[in-house]
Amino acid sequence: MKFGREGTLAPAVGKTNQSLYSAIKSHKVGTSVSSSHCGHQMAATAASRYPKKTSLIPEPSLWFRYSLGKALHFFLKAAKAGSANAMAFIGKMYLEGNAAAPQNNATAFKYFSMAASKGNAIGLHGLGLLYFYGKGVPVNYAEALKYFQKAAEKGWPDAQFQLGFMYYSGSGIWKDYKLAFKYFYLASQSGQPLAIYCLAEMYATGTGVVRSCRTAVELYKGVCELGHWAEKFLTAYFAYKDGDIDSSLVQYALLAEMGYEVAQSNSAFILESKKANIVEKEKMYPMALLLWNRAAIQGNAFARVKIGDYHYYGYGTKKDYQTAATHYSIAADKYHNAQAMFNLAYMYEHGLGIAKVIVLVIIQT
Repeated sequence: MKFGREGTLAPAVGKTNQSLYSAIKSHKVGTSVSSSHCGHQMAATAASRYPKKTSLIPEPSLWFRYSLGKALHFFLKAAKAGSANAMAFIGKMYLEGNAAAPQNNATAFKYFSMAASKGNAIGLHGLGLLYFYGKGVPVNYAEALKYFQKAAEKGWPDAQFQLGFMYYSGSGIWKDYKLAFKYFYLASQSGQPLAIYCLAEMYATGTGVVRSCRTAVELYKGVCELGHWAEKFLTAYFAYKDGDIDSSLVQYALLAEMGYEVAQSNSAFILESKKANIVEKEKMYPMALLLWNRAAIQGNAFARVKIGDYHYYGYGTKKDYQTAATHYSIAADKYHNAQAMFNLAYMYEHGLGIAKVIVLVIIQT
């Protein structure tokens, strides 16, 4: 009988073992990894003012300045050809300001208006921001609400968040926590981090919803996992696919220490495969067991089954059928895991760590 099942490496985003990362971080690996910000930079925050740039951000390099200049050049060409998205992104560049497009509220208003006239959600949201924060125009919550609503109806998550924040804070309108929750939830479904954070706050304080610390913690965890460092998942995955196992393990181990459940599982999977060369062979199973345990605590059913397997076979620990049965029972009862159910049935059949039980079931047709 093949007990347990073959694991597969997960390609994307889930505290772990300090000894694992400490054991491998000093080794040089073949692939160097760099991470950068991606996606849309949020123009609005949960504060009542537009965020200011921090002096801690270094001046852009010449290459970065050149890239921004090229981006603006092509956005302008696309906008001239009638692209509403290009108009909106030009407005965004001038609203936020950078080396190629110095901050200019009037120019931002011009391009946001051009995009909004074509029904572009980003342009509508941009006008909403200008009126909400009073950037180049007088503060006008009614106008901000109007533009945010139009953009939100088109599914733009940043506008949905802003609507939620207006109802949550009572900015220019009556506070309405139910509507705030509605819009925060809609935005969160697209991964909007501030919306997820605000939902967590509502659940943590019981504001507009039944208080649930468990739900709040899950949401806070979700916000943490949206950081730019999560891009290392891709570099770790492709390093593994390219056969650079040591580099992949180093990167997954770092993410595992940060609390990512999938990274914990992937690190454990690599360790138990014994393909890595930067960890002593006799330490691989004990480290893997610790990582499977960390992942199981975060609700990974497969990891829970793996812990049972390790105790069943004595991988990285002594053989202990009772402990194995305990973990299989958790996976079967809590997660309805089919493999765990089969393993438990086998142990009951043969009396391994639990009393032997055979039930004859007669099915009448």
